[in-house]
Amino acid sequence: MVNFTYYKYPPNKLTNFSFNIYFYVVITLGIMCLIFTLLDFDALKLFGLDHIETETKTKISFDEPNGPLISLPTTDTGRFIEKKNSKCVQMVVSVFLSLMVFTPIVIGGFFNHHHAPPEGYAILVPDPAASDNQLYMAMVKVYPVNSGTEKDWVGSFIKCTDYFKKTSLSNSILVVYADLSIAECEKHLTDKDHFEEKMKERSNKDVLLIAENWESRSSSSFPFMTFDEENKRFTDKSIAHLKSYDDIPILSFNQKEKESFGRHGLTSGQEIRIVMKDITDLLKPDSLLLNVECDDSECVHINTEIKLDGSKVFLDCDSEPKRNINVTISCNDRGKNCTEFDRFKKTHSQETSESCRKKVITPSYFGQIVALKCKGKSNRNWNTKNDILLCQDEERKEEMKDKTCCTKNRTTVYAKKDCSDPKKNHCDHPNRWGSWSGWNRQETMKVRDRSRFCYFDKSCTYLETEYWELDKDVRDTTDCGRD
Repeated sequence: MVNFTYYKYPPNKLTNFSFNIYFYVVITLGIMCLIFTLLDFDALKLFGLDHIETETKTKISFDEPNGPLISLPTTDTGRFIEKKNSKCVQMVVSVFLSLMVFTPIVIGGFFNHHHAPPEGYAILVPDPAASDNQLYMAMVKVYPVNSGTEKDWVGSFIKCTDYFKKTSLSNSILVVYADLSIAECEKHLTDKDHFEEKMKERSNKDVLLIAENWESRSSSSFPFMTFDEENKRFTDKSIAHLKSYDDIPILSFNQKEKESFGRHGLTSGQEIRIVMKDITDLLKPDSLLLNVECDDSECVHINTEIKLDGSKVFLDCDSEPKRNINVTISCNDRGKNCTEFDRFKKTHSQETSESCRKKVITPSYFGQIVALKCKGKSNRNWNTKNDILLCQDEERKEEMKDKTCCTKNRTTVYAKKDCSDPKKNHCDHPNRWGSWSGWNRQETMKVRDRSRFCYFDKSCTYLETEYWELDKDVRDTTDCGRD
């Protein structure tokens, strides 16, 4: 009924894949129960390990009153039990057979955990730059329609009607929002040839995000036909080709999430982040969720003791440039708040909220200040021009240049005066370096450069910079990277 009919199955949290796995587990347990019933629940007897009963005959004597003792040839049958096998063998076999009952449950749970298609979240970020130091994120649970959805994406929102009509589109990744309650969107998706032609024209680099328009999705798979909301039934218009077209990621979310997803408005160009991770990975400091755009004209403050507002960029103790942003997150799944957030918060309540050293951050973002990792406007790398990289005065800048060294890769390492010799720094083992910045192009010098930080402690910070030729994958080693 779940897989082959449109029966209105009661809502639950199981995906179609998980439902099928646990269905087979229940069927297997039922078959095992039937087998034990046919054996009269005596598996030991089947293996010849049960108890064996034997019969013996005994002679009985009678003592007649006031007379001689008379022995009559009367016999009576007695019964006693002999043990054919030791208790130890019987116990081992009994334990083994008992454990067999749990085998389908364990195997089903293991297979579901390691082979289930990834679930994920579509995250609408109306203002990724947090221009007023406020960042709102609307999250909805999304489910893969095809098998091309195994990684994360960041793209710009575009309505399906504009996407299929316009001939000139942005070269960046687009997240095509297809609301199936809109007849024109349905028309574009049901036209298989036109759909595939458009995707190939765009080099299969975009993402299709479908807003469902049918009720009672529950554990059912994505349907083969479109749904008529007026008549409350599925039509004969096929969208089955979406399930087999694996060249682009195609995902869908429940119709009950449409209102919450568009609460802050849906306009072309808005950033949408697709994250195919569970809640634990989603809330790690290096997650795609926890970042904010930083202006490349903003220098980086390396004095972490200074309290900064959200427009300033500072170096956090995990060696990443960040901004302090007031974050509000809403998450919905099938018309209700995402239970994963509450469950995660309970199971990680004892963990620190410190973002350093890759520790998990607990989800308590309802208008709270959070240090978010910087990213660029068009990519995930933070970016600041090299000549304004540090926010210190001239004395501070010279302080970072007092001690330099050339690494074996011909990069240049700078260090604050309280650090040990950069040649003996402790950033490589274990790796304390943060992520690399994006490339800065210096057209006049025909080179490009990028940098990264290593926060060792409050008094010691390292900076590594490397230079490459402008349009070649060749390192520029002049003066150790023009230090």
